[in-house]
This record gives sequence, structure tokens and C-alpha cells, in this order.
Amino acid sequence: MLILSVEKLLLRLKSPLNGLTSEEAKRCLELFSYNELPTRKGEPL
Repeated sequence: MLILSVEKLLLRLKSPLNGLTSEEAKRCLELFSYNELPTRKGEPL
């Protein structure tokens, strides 16, 4: 199992410690769309 420090993880993800700027968030939203799961109709388990 690999354990990374917070600093190394943020560097690897190319993400700043204080989060994304509004422009970066807008670009990610355009690139990846919303983080949603499709709803399915059917019988519950």
C-alpha cells in the first residue's frame, strides 16, 4: 500500500492546497461535466 503526504499528493494531482480558482473550476466543469450518477427507474432491491 502506498502512502503519500498531503504535499506530494497535491503535487501529483496538480492541485493547490487552497483548492481550485473559479476559472479552474469552470474549466473542469466544461471538461468533465457535473459529478452526477444517472437515475434509473426500476424496482428497488
